[in-house]
Amino acid sequence: MNPGRKQLLLRKAHRWLGVVTALQLLAWTVSGLYFTLIPIGQIRGEHLLQDAGALRLGHTHLLPPSSIVATNPELRQVAVDQVQIRMRGQRVAYLVVDADRWTAYDAESGVRLPSLVAEEAASIVRQRTHLAVKSTERVTVMPAGSEFRGMEMPAFRVSLSGEDGAQVYVGAESGQVRAVRTDQWRLFDFLWGLHIMDYESREDFNHWLIQLLAGLSLLTVLSGIVLFITTVRFSSSRASS
Repeated sequence: MNPGRKQLLLRKAHRWLGVVTALQLLAWTVSGLYFTLIPIGQIRGEHLLQDAGALRLGHTHLLPPSSIVATNPELRQVAVDQVQIRMRGQRVAYLVVDADRWTAYDAESGVRLPSLVAEEAASIVRQRTHLAVKSTERVTVMPAGSEFRGMEMPAFRVSLSGEDGAQVYVGAESGQVRAVRTDQWRLFDFLWGLHIMDYESREDFNHWLIQLLAGLSLLTVLSGIVLFITTVRFSSSRASS
């Protein structure tokens, strides 16, 4: 096959590869640009929250974690992953993590603490932000791809005033602020779904569709490089002849 014929076929292959991959390449570029322009702390809404502050243990007589297990028989039936000591509202508590399940125990008495009620969750959020609380809702199930996923459930969704569309999620058992979701985060999440091509759950980075498009995109780039080299060589050979 003569060089001109090879170059023509290469141009056609490059063109069709470009057509197939163009939209996804554009999505990768636009989303990647957004990721680099907006600080991740701003996307996570960290600017809306004040620091939680240090543990207040000055006049607290803590029970050892082993006493918590001894006084709560249900803990002997599970494999505890970790025990954290945190402030839960105004109370020092041991937070026990068993897989994805959280339970809270008073760090002084060892008594298991009941789940938060809506007003307690709202109070925790008021202590952490200057924005007014508009509403509080207890959520027990979040669908795939929701803005609060893979975290402690049940939780309270506390909606704040302001133009950010901010919602703060507080664990119903732990009493900890688990996430802040704003309009900027929602745009980030939408672009992230386009970036990894998981349009439903926006979590799977290892699926066949992105692997296929990544392979085709690589072929597009390589064919462009080869086309450039062959064009230069073909032009040089024609000029010398």
